[in-house]
Amino acid sequence: FKLIEKESRENVLNHIETEWSELVSKRFLGITLKTWVLWSASDVALYLTIYMIPQLLLEQADSRIGISQVMNITNTTTGSFNSTLNALNSTLPFSNLSHTPLDTNIAQGSSERSNSSFYIGLLIASFIAMPKALVAGFCGEYLGRLRSMAILLSLTSLFCIFMMLTESNISLIGGSIKLLGGAVIMIIKVYTTEIYPTKLRGLGSSVGHSVGRMVTALIPFISQFLEYVFQNSRAPFLFVLFLSVLGVYCSLSLPYETMGRDLDSPEQEDIRRFKEMQMMKNREADEEL
Repeated sequence: FKLIEKESRENVLNHIETEWSELVSKRFLGITLKTWVLWSASDVALYLTIYMIPQLLLEQADSRIGISQVMNITNTTTGSFNSTLNALNSTLPFSNLSHTPLDTNIAQGSSERSNSSFYIGLLIASFIAMPKALVAGFCGEYLGRLRSMAILLSLTSLFCIFMMLTESNISLIGGSIKLLGGAVIMIIKVYTTEIYPTKLRGLGSSVGHSVGRMVTALIPFISQFLEYVFQNSRAPFLFVLFLSVLGVYCSLSLPYETMGRDLDSPEQEDIRRFKEMQMMKNREADEEL
């Protein structure tokens, strides 16, 4: 039993090594690298926007609160003047005349409105990104996998430019980028499982997903670096723009469309495995001779 267990373990390791070597072989290397770029572009578009939207909304709210603080200082100075005026009035005739000070609650109301606009902006961005599954399903089935990803990533790059050039509509633009990035993620999942043969489908999809998440883990560091270099809080969207443009090129240069393509049938898979086993047995017989 120990010999059988050892042999089965060695066979599994050899099988895994064979799959990895085939995934980066000359036949599939181009497909593998291009799908990794598409995984990274879609993941970064989604998660960098999720990371940046609260910061941008807080920055916008802080700017409004800053204006309200200036108003508060003005109101405080005016309030001091009103107090002095009231003291002088008390020593003069007709001191019973009332003096109405300016409203000092303007700043507080402005701060409350800024806080409410922050949460409303988060809700708007979330609601816009909700129908990404519908967008992915419609585009993937009617436009094809590759064409859909090229169109969605082109729109993503366009919205990134809008985000960097405009000061308003953060929630609408950010929610649109999240919608497009999430839709591309769903399409690339389907395409990765269809482009590889049966024995590489699981490995190709899982490795691509892992590469995308590893790039996503670098988002905080890349965002801080780009903000420091360009001295602009919206500079991290340059990274999304770069990967989106690169993703458009990769999606248009992949070898073939998989929409409507039949996957390997179970009968064909059994025949293929039987032929591989026969070839291995023939090799072992030749080596013994």
